[in-house]
Amino acid sequence: MRKFINVPFLLLMLFIAGCMAPDQHSEDPDLLLKHVATVQRAVDHYQQQFGTLPVKEGQGNLKKEKWVHFEELKGFLEEVPPSAFEQGGYFRYILMGSEQDPVVKLVDLRVSKVVGEVQQLVDTYRQKHQQLPRGEKIGDRLYTLDFSRLGSEVVTIPSPYTMGMSLPLIITDTGKVYVDYRADVMRKMEEVGAPEEGVAVFQWLAGETPFAPAHGYPLKVKKGEPVFGEF
Repeated sequence: MRKFINVPFLLLMLFIAGCMAPDQHSEDPDLLLKHVATVQRAVDHYQQQFGTLPVKEGQGNLKKEKWVHFEELKGFLEEVPPSAFEQGGYFRYILMGSEQDPVVKLVDLRVSKVVGEVQQLVDTYRQKHQQLPRGEKIGDRLYTLDFSRLGSEVVTIPSPYTMGMSLPLIITDTGKVYVDYRADVMRKMEEVGAPEEGVAVFQWLAGETPFAPAHGYPLKVKKGEPVFGEF
């Protein structure tokens, strides 16, 4: 049976995936760091004054994230950074870490768009075939994505931490699509060593960069290697 390939959609996916990497890294990193630092100061001052965080619940495929609520920061922030989605930018400002020590980071919404489009393909395939387009098992209830079943070339996500590195998309046994950041974690471990015990791997991975590991499946370090954790 001949497989149907959605050519316009495939071209769109390749265009998005191909354009993300240079944009993300050529966009002035110093400016993004300044934007993040400015919002971080505003969040800290807000928390000191009110004892709470200026956040709102995430939506869509970012519903697990804590979005910075810029409306709540009026009086603490002169202006919303132009890099923010609210100002037409590419990034959603979120808070990582604990409520006692929140850290402002950026989620690249171009990544969200690609993950969302692949999720739609997976959902459509599942409805039609009553099964998931999963490939090799790579963890407890986790699998690679078999893009050949979707009639698509393999779609990857450019790493926000390592220039030139592409990260694979993976799928759970419930059909949820995530990004696999194990390669990034391993690279950083080779450079600086493993995170200290009790330190959240994703927060350690993000480090001093402005970027959050968007749509990543939780990871932990076991016997010197990054392995999948759990929510």
